[in-house]
Amino acid sequence: MPRGGRNKKPAHLRLVQGTLRADRAGGPAPKPLPIAPKPPRGLSSRARAMWRSLAPLLQRAGLLGELDGPMFQTLCEVYARCEAARRRLRALERRLGSSTTREHLLLVRKAESSVSDAEHGFRQVAAEFGLSPAARSRLDVYVPTGSSAEEDELERELFAERYLRPK
Repeated sequence: MPRGGRNKKPAHLRLVQGTLRADRAGGPAPKPLPIAPKPPRGLSSRARAMWRSLAPLLQRAGLLGELDGPMFQTLCEVYARCEAARRRLRALERRLGSSTTREHLLLVRKAESSVSDAEHGFRQVAAEFGLSPAARSRLDVYVPTGSSAEEDELERELFAERYLRPK
């Protein structure tokens, strides 16, 4: 989705530069545990394949948590629609060959537009999961490093306290 203005500077950079203000920092964002949800029923076969290949990678990176199931389902289904649109375009181009009649050119243009729309939708949803370098630069991700849930919770509290301490 389009974002107006400059990209938000990460809190750790503002802390290092001495420009972090507690009154503007906001509260700590909720951080669900980075546990990939199971694929829901009703996913198309291509969407399910995308889920199985991408979910473990996003989970390891701390970008997919237990609350992200519906949004991740949308990402996988949009990817499947994008792939289907590409297959339809390739099939149409093979069937029409080098035909240049007005009707054939309009059919190809409509199929190309469908692919473009599907790719645009995929890019929008993919940005929510940091699937491009620019999108990753806007994410603030918590990845637990402790050996137990108690240590992880303590680390979260200490991490948040360090950023919200007034000067």
